[in-house]
Amino acid sequence: MKRYHLKPTAIKTACIRTIPLLLFFFCVVLFIAAAETHDAPRSKSSAEPTANGDWPEAFFNAAHTGNNRYETQLNRYNVGNLTQLWASQVGTNTL
Repeated sequence: MKRYHLKPTAIKTACIRTIPLLLFFFCVVLFIAAAETHDAPRSKSSAEPTANGDWPEAFFNAAHTGNNRYETQLNRYNVGNLTQLWASQVGTNTL
């Protein structure tokens, strides 16, 4: 029966090849974990659009798309029935 003896140079070579691979995979795992944390749902702040119909800023969101994806009441058949609830004069310089 043959006995295998590892030479110190063989162990050194194996470590030199293995350690960078382990570091690489560790970095990949950290990158994936960071990406999943970034994409995870966050708690809603007061400035984020909600499903209650309020528009927190002009054109609905920070991208100013004007698209409210939460809208469920309006459609092309009933939008003509909308009425004006209030109006205000702007730029009259009166106190």
